[in-house]
Amino acid sequence: MTESEGKSRRAGRAVMQRLLRNELFGLLLALLIIILAFSILSPYFLTLENWLNIGIQTSIFFILSCGMTIVILTRGIDLSVAAVLALASVLSAQSLLLFDNSIFIALIVGLLVGLLFGLLNGLLVVYAAIEPFLVTLGTMSMARGAALLFAQGSVVPVKNERFVFLFADGQLLQVPLLILYSAVIFALLHTLLRTSRLGRNVYAVGGNPTAALLSGINIKRIRVFAYTLSGLLAGFSGLVATGRLSAGLPNYGSGLELDAISAAVLGGTSFMGGKGSIIGTIIGAMIIAIIDNGLNLLGINFYTRLIIKGGIIVAAMYWDHLRQVSLSGNK
Repeated sequence: MTESEGKSRRAGRAVMQRLLRNELFGLLLALLIIILAFSILSPYFLTLENWLNIGIQTSIFFILSCGMTIVILTRGIDLSVAAVLALASVLSAQSLLLFDNSIFIALIVGLLVGLLFGLLNGLLVVYAAIEPFLVTLGTMSMARGAALLFAQGSVVPVKNERFVFLFADGQLLQVPLLILYSAVIFALLHTLLRTSRLGRNVYAVGGNPTAALLSGINIKRIRVFAYTLSGLLAGFSGLVATGRLSAGLPNYGSGLELDAISAAVLGGTSFMGGKGSIIGTIIGAMIIAIIDNGLNLLGINFYTRLIIKGGIIVAAMYWDHLRQVSLSGNK
């Protein structure tokens, strides 16, 4: 082996090590493998119609996952998002019936429900010093119960076609509005976390609260902000759910909070706080959504899909854990 060949190989190994240390590289590699597998197994998987369908069907899941990421970055968790979504859906649908199909009032009601529950979560976690798991478990029950109470356990119909267009069926330049909403929320939150002082403070609070406090960061305000934002996004998701269903459904979204948590953690967001990204969460959400879609195309029933999807998520997270241990051992 010549000296130049040796240098080339060493440079190649160095590049590979840098890639392996990059969590997003591992996620993208896993995503590409999954896409390749389903494209071979199903002739319908790579069609434009199917990918648009994935984007539309998982828009609510994507939005909830982004909010969940912000909360987990501050060492918190929000189990209430799916129930808040359902309550926002029911109340926005009822406001359309009560206020002469006013889309503006329905929008305000849906967002306000999410904002108030998010704010309540944040205040209880920060100022009452109650564990986030217990707080959001309690507000989850409150929101779900309120949704069932206001809807009287039934569906609240929506007949406003304009509302359905804006929050479900609409397109702009042949791109579904739901995909555009998801893209805008992703871009805004990614920019907030990576380029703003507020975003840096979110990472600081989650990474080392003591150091953040000593540096003058208002930890309480940042944590309340995280929960409020998560609630606000849950409220917006409720509007989307109302449009997609053409109704407010009090039982809608059960289990979505767990999918949102899975997407964030699979995307590299650490429960220890201070580590993660919106890009990683979106990739994690895509992995979960594509697995579900691909299994559906293969004719796998819903219950089996749950088992397989859960197993793949656990395996992927375990693989990532082994990779982190291996990398730390090689330092």
